[in-house]
Amino acid sequence: MEAAGEAIVRDGPAFYAADKLATDSQVAHAERLGLVRREGPHWFLRWGAALRYVVRWNLGQRRVNRVRAALAPAPVDPVAPGNLEERLQAEVDKYEKQLALQRSLRWSTRRKWQMFALSALLFLGIGSLWISWTFLPILLAVIALHEGGHFLAMKFLRFGNLSVFFVPGLGGLASGEKPTAGPWEKLLVYLAGPVPGILLASAGLAGMVTGTFVPSPWFIEFLIACLIINYLNLLPVSPLDGGRIVETLLFARLPAARFGFAVLGVLVLLGAGARLDDVVLLVVGALVGLSLPHQWRVMRVDRSIERKAGETITERAAMERIFGALQRPAFARWDALARQSIATSLMPELQGRQARFFESVCGMAVYLLCLFGPLVLALQVSGGWQTAALLFGMRQSYVADDIDRGPSREAPPARRDWYPEAENVASVAPAQRLHVLLRAAEQAHDEYEEERRRRYLQAAWTEAEKRPSGDVERAEALFQLSAIEDGESAQTRLRQVVQEQEGTTDRRALLLLARVKENLALGAATAGDEVAQLEQAVAHRKSAESDAQGMQSAQSALARAYDRNGQAAQAEAVLRRIVDAHVIPSPADRSGDALRTRVQRTEAEINLAWYLISLHRPGEAVQLLQHATARLPAKVSISWQHANQRLHEALSWAHLVQRDQAALRGAWSTYETSRREGAWAGRPDGPFLLHEIDRLIVAQALNDEAMKAKAEAAIKVSDTPQARRQLRFQLCESSWSGSFEMPKPAARTEVARSVGFCGGS
Repeated sequence: MEAAGEAIVRDGPAFYAADKLATDSQVAHAERLGLVRREGPHWFLRWGAALRYVVRWNLGQRRVNRVRAALAPAPVDPVAPGNLEERLQAEVDKYEKQLALQRSLRWSTRRKWQMFALSALLFLGIGSLWISWTFLPILLAVIALHEGGHFLAMKFLRFGNLSVFFVPGLGGLASGEKPTAGPWEKLLVYLAGPVPGILLASAGLAGMVTGTFVPSPWFIEFLIACLIINYLNLLPVSPLDGGRIVETLLFARLPAARFGFAVLGVLVLLGAGARLDDVVLLVVGALVGLSLPHQWRVMRVDRSIERKAGETITERAAMERIFGALQRPAFARWDALARQSIATSLMPELQGRQARFFESVCGMAVYLLCLFGPLVLALQVSGGWQTAALLFGMRQSYVADDIDRGPSREAPPARRDWYPEAENVASVAPAQRLHVLLRAAEQAHDEYEEERRRRYLQAAWTEAEKRPSGDVERAEALFQLSAIEDGESAQTRLRQVVQEQEGTTDRRALLLLARVKENLALGAATAGDEVAQLEQAVAHRKSAESDAQGMQSAQSALARAYDRNGQAAQAEAVLRRIVDAHVIPSPADRSGDALRTRVQRTEAEINLAWYLISLHRPGEAVQLLQHATARLPAKVSISWQHANQRLHEALSWAHLVQRDQAALRGAWSTYETSRREGAWAGRPDGPFLLHEIDRLIVAQALNDEAMKAKAEAAIKVSDTPQARRQLRFQLCESSWSGSFEMPKPAARTEVARSVGFCGGS
């Protein structure tokens, strides 16, 4: 402003000298402020300064555009050829120089490796905020395999400026440049990411199912993640690899359809993210949604560009066509940044050859083979199309429980890591050493580190031997040692605990004594000895005021023992006590505890009903189950899924034993509906085969030949070597003594033998 009154410099050399002086002084000042750095003949803005500059430049450009729109006269007349040509060549020259500058400043291989490593560390750091550290490296490896496939394909096809990096919290990205890439080259690059991972996971999981491959637990997680992530990437949703394939093969000549496909992709991502409560899908959908205005502009310009079928043009010619279309009045007010980004998006589309009709058909056939091939393979390996019907019939979302949530609870404290203290137990106070070693052994057991657990328990016994007989922690050490020993040695440890703790009144010791006697009952020589041990265990739990779940488990074991010992009346009495222990809450009580009590009461009534059926008293069982059915909520929520399914299954068997065909048909239909709508877990061959055996039993009771034929066909398809290995003991060799669900297992065994399931390998 101070120099505004000075004479204007009109001499060329003087102008350039003054401009250089001003520029040098500005750059030197920016360097002192730490905004720029120098590499050879070039100066570079640092990341923070560049980001602030871009934000301010965009905001300023928007203000400039608003002022121009308010002050500008009529748009430039497109008919004026001299004016139009001059503007066109100026824009093309400017864009061409920008491309040349970008290409001269590409990162070196060393810098790209540094970026790859840095992005991997950021991915791990940000991902650890919501993903466990045990799974995070597996996820990183899956993404690296995926992006590595893209990278190798582009390298093979001689793409330029290749780089791979991770997007923290979201995924990864492999980039490369080949403006003249044809449709087959693009198809290969897009498929090279997901297909190798799908093939690897399919081979590994097929080997597991057939028993020819036994991987470690972490590798199983890797295979499953590899299959899911790569298969989802093949779905025809933009901007996934499958969506890019569909765009390349079907929408290359249809700009409007391509934009509509992009909008659909955003809606699918946001909808899936909201439905599954997946933050990553929501973020990706939002980021892609932010690009829709740009894609809208690209679509409008693309529709204005004249093209010829099968034509390939030079880079300069592509620029002239794009910026020629941008000279139209409808696009005249777009700023320079928008025009250049549109040109960058359209350049590969104009330079690369579009897919011909035959290429589109063949390319889509290859894509569909990659999309559905693994699914067909999985169906063949896992036991047929009936499995698919069951899997795809499952609901992936469940009705939420209708309860009063109450005030939000504080997050539970982080679980203490006992390993460091156990590894340096010599530095722990002598009185605390046994406690630390026992807790560390429990942690090792929970984390399946049995060798570590054994080592800690051996050290714990060294400390426990110093304690007097009757000490609770000494007894606990004996109890835990019995779990890692076999046969008579384990029984000796358990009997020693009983000898040292019998007659105690300490609550902790009583609960330990109850657990010991429950374990002794498992190895009892006779049913009478088993009953005696479990009666004492229940008495100890009652004296110690045990938690409801522990008491119910002990009582259920005692009821089964009574039944095996021929004491049916005592078994029934115990089962009724379990039912009565769960007092039905008031209908107005909508708390979480009340919901759990209602569900547990229903589960206890189902167990009692099964036992009544086994005692040939199906009428009482039906009455009990109908009362329980009346208490089911109108909409079966997630907490009721299992009880609802078990209840209708028991009701079906009660009517079957009653030989009431009409009631059986209705109850079985309701049971099948609850099974389809409920949570289905486990291997597809085992549970599915058991269900078809049950269907055959019901069909025989109903004299329904159509149902019988359908069940027999399904059993034949589901009768795989894996199913035989899994269910041989359960169906063919077990006597099912003392089971509350008699006569179901006995009937299943009879049918399995009649259809030949129990013969052969």
